[in-house]
Amino acid sequence: MMNRIIIYIMFFSFLFPLCGDAQKAAKVKSFTLTNDHIPSSDRRKDLNGALCALVKIQVVDNIERIEGNKIGSIVNRGVEKWVYMCKGSRNMKIHLKNHLPVRVLFQNYKINGLQSNRVYEMVIEIPDAPVASVVSVPQQEQPAEAKLQKMVINYSPANAMVLVDSKPYKSNGSLELQLPVGEHSYIVAAEGYTVYEGTIKLNEYAPGIVSANLIADATVEQKAEETKKNKKKKKNVLGALSVFKKKNDNKKSKPKTEKKEKAPKSKKQKGSHYAQMKLEEQRRETEQTTAELQQTVGTESAVLVAPAVPTAYISTPEAMTPPKALSKSFKYSYDGVMFKCKAHKGYVTITGWNEDALNVTVPSQVVYDGNSYPVTDIDTHINGNNYSAKMLTIQEGIKTIEKFAFAEFRSLVVVTIPSSIRSIGKNAFRDNRGMIFHISGGINEQDLRKGNSIKIK
Repeated sequence: MMNRIIIYIMFFSFLFPLCGDAQKAAKVKSFTLTNDHIPSSDRRKDLNGALCALVKIQVVDNIERIEGNKIGSIVNRGVEKWVYMCKGSRNMKIHLKNHLPVRVLFQNYKINGLQSNRVYEMVIEIPDAPVASVVSVPQQEQPAEAKLQKMVINYSPANAMVLVDSKPYKSNGSLELQLPVGEHSYIVAAEGYTVYEGTIKLNEYAPGIVSANLIADATVEQKAEETKKNKKKKKNVLGALSVFKKKNDNKKSKPKTEKKEKAPKSKKQKGSHYAQMKLEEQRRETEQTTAELQQTVGTESAVLVAPAVPTAYISTPEAMTPPKALSKSFKYSYDGVMFKCKAHKGYVTITGWNEDALNVTVPSQVVYDGNSYPVTDIDTHINGNNYSAKMLTIQEGIKTIEKFAFAEFRSLVVVTIPSSIRSIGKNAFRDNRGMIFHISGGINEQDLRKGNSIKIK
């Protein structure tokens, strides 16, 4: 009997330490913010429509559940697990299958809150434990090795910037990449050219080839010169029309005075007859010249020279009465993007646009209720939580970019700033490490990258 009791004591004294080892507490070895943004194919949004943050957790164990502001299910990538969380989250609790739960306070790792559309990496360290307590990842959960295929993008001009799956590449007219089989997005852009973008689906049987020949846009200087010439041409035409109108009026009034005079046929009458013939010849020349001028300036001149319209109403576009001052908020669609506008006394500030826009051109004029209004300002902290734009072009005519306007736009690759800009607020492009600036005028790029406030007289 005594021998049996001793055997039981020895058995349980061996068993209890073994179970205790299996439930040892794991700990977080590191938790850091990477330089990566979440690819468009892997993004998730919270209930408010804002882009989530992605926490990639490396741990040799299964995660049973997560406590915190988690969105959707956990993505199992073998040893690495992907957890999507709301912007601003400050802590989480990780329940492991074979170890005690791990509570993580982000501030302990100098992270005051998760940022939207950013990638974080966390490494959880498993303490020494018996081999029996370490759970290996089942074979079926291991991701299959991705099949790669070649993607070729031939493009011109050769100095263009190429983005594939939101990652920028620089080549010399031809780019070759080895990418996993499946769908991939691409953008080809260069200053002074229209943007070329699309998607391609790679298969395992043949490489994918894209040819992108960008079409040149007219430069700002060319457009300004063309506008100046058109205005001068219209001004000359309208001036000529006014002169001909006066001559016609004089011609109509002169015969009336001559009818009252009943002078006998004389040299004087012959002179009057000669003057009348000259007037008739001048009238025919006037009609012919007017017809030619109408063909030159189009239908607008035909309306201006109609007999029923008095000369006083003929005016150039510069002399037109401006639309009534507008003070309200409204939306305006331009180049496939829906802009949010706020008008004050006829001048418009752009406050945002639809969050899925990747290529954004900010217009210098908007139309509301049939009237055109100038855009002078781009608002501070524009667009709230939308940081997905990759290309930004600001049209000539806009004067101010407010402070922190694009401070969180880390996905921006190409930014075009016109010469009309006279003021850029502090940290307008704060996170600009991956940005390429095309700047016209007297703006200093170094000051812009440092976040300095810029004023140009």
